[in-house]
Amino acid sequence: MRIGIVAPSCPPTPQRLDAGVRALRHQGFEVVVSHEVLRPRPFTAADDQMRTEAIADMLRREDIDALVCARGGFGAARLIPYLSEVGPLPHKPFMGFSDITVLLLSWLRSGGPQPVWGPMVAVSLGDDAPPRAVELGRRALRGDLGGAELIGPDDHAQSMVSGTVEAEVVGGTLCLCSESIGTPYELDCKERILLLEDQNEDLYRIDRYLMHLRLAGKLDDACGFILGRTFVGDDVTGFARSLDELLADYLAPLGKPVLANVPTGHAEYCLPIPFGVPVRMAVGGSPSEHRLTVLGGRSLALSSPA
Repeated sequence: MRIGIVAPSCPPTPQRLDAGVRALRHQGFEVVVSHEVLRPRPFTAADDQMRTEAIADMLRREDIDALVCARGGFGAARLIPYLSEVGPLPHKPFMGFSDITVLLLSWLRSGGPQPVWGPMVAVSLGDDAPPRAVELGRRALRGDLGGAELIGPDDHAQSMVSGTVEAEVVGGTLCLCSESIGTPYELDCKERILLLEDQNEDLYRIDRYLMHLRLAGKLDDACGFILGRTFVGDDVTGFARSLDELLADYLAPLGKPVLANVPTGHAEYCLPIPFGVPVRMAVGGSPSEHRLTVLGGRSLALSSPA
């Protein structure tokens, strides 16, 4: 199986890219790195169009089975105006997180690549993730997550609100989910489980993003929540409430299942979560009772676009 590497956002460092490519090859994949991955980013219209066309070309190659983003950063939203110009794109796994949230939300609405929230080549893939997380990432790229248990006791996820729900997952990095409102790729979490995570944010900014989502009706729309574990930086002094209290203030009164402290996105390792695919989330009283199970068989068939 052959994996294509693309860079919709910032270019990675050569050292981190090499480490991630070695990790993929160690997992048994052949790897093809797109020509634009290490180019500096002038962030001009011509550069945006070139990055978009490079992604489309890699997706259309018959010898490429799935795509993984090199890293996040910034700049993925600049590709949105050009995506409609490249025409239909094949239904192949497309994996990333952080700034890649923008593209995952866009493809969930428009169809095309199968959006998978998961590790990137220069972030997480080259690190020492637990063997189970590595295996889940490998299965995600093979389109083989059907029936997979994404959460295990060793992941130390926590219960905020207990309950069970079956739905698709959507979301991503909190600030980008908030900023998507009013755009063509606006977060649509109607009757979906909303995944939220971020990194190195101030609590007042997290409060602002959550309030924006609440006022836009997004928190009411969702039928459950998955929360990451790296929202804030090291310095949270000067605030009257903790992160846990802030999150609970917004989500607990809704009475919907909330699974918190999940190692995904910017955490020490990134558990993959497919978007647009039904899962069953069971939030119990202890880590051994938590479940996040991908429903269906081997194929990850994307539901109809919103």
